Amino acid sequence: MYYVDMLYFVALFGGLVVGALVILAVVLLLVWVYRILATLKDIRRLLAASQTDQLAEHRQE
Repeated sequence: MYYVDMLYFVALFGGLVVGALVILAVVLLLVWVYRILATLKDIRRLLAASQTDQLAEHRQE
């Protein structure tokens, strides 16, 4: 009986640990995707700014 109870608690604790790790992995993945999208948005904004600068230089010429 004692062995079965111990096995049950180990399985329960292991399940909780695995669940916490899965939640942590999903949160880290979402943060990673958000940072990549933010970086792409910054790159796009820099490209747009450089293109408008080039247009302004062409207009001045």
